[in-house]
Amino acid sequence: MGLAILTKCSKDVRKQWDGQRIRLSMPGLFTQLAPSIRTLVATPLNHHSFSPSDRYSLFLREGRLEVYIGLDLVGICKDPPRSILLATKAIGGRCLGLFHGTREISGLVEITVCLETQEDVADKRGEDYEQQRPRVKARSQNR
Repeated sequence: MGLAILTKCSKDVRKQWDGQRIRLSMPGLFTQLAPSIRTLVATPLNHHSFSPSDRYSLFLREGRLEVYIGLDLVGICKDPPRSILLATKAIGGRCLGLFHGTREISGLVEITVCLETQEDVADKRGEDYEQQRPRVKARSQNR
C-alpha cells in the first residue's frame, strides 16, 4: 500500500521522501542530542574523578554553576551559556546533570543537563494561558 502511494506521487514528493530516508539512515542518528539537552564544561576540583554512573547536582550561584555530588563540591562551570543560566534560574536555581565526557588535553569535564526551552514551556501552557493572562493597558505617550 505504501509503495503504491509513492509510485503515484509526483517527482518532488518522491525526492523529499528520498531525502528524509537518507537522513534517517545516517549512522549517527541516535547520537544527536535533543534541543532541551545541553552540554556544559566544568572545571573539576580536588582531582575528583567523574564517572558516568553518578548524578550531579548543579546549583546556580553568582552567575556560575557549581557541581556537587552529595554535599561535596566537585566542579565549577565559570561561564555557562546564557540559555542554561536563564533556564536554571527559571526552575529554581538547581538542576541535575550527567557525566558526558572528559576533554583529554585540558582535563575539563563535559556535563549534560536536560532543561526545558522557552518553546517547551509555552507549548505546555497552551492557548488557555494566553486567554487567561491579565491584560495590562499601555500608558499614553502624550502626557
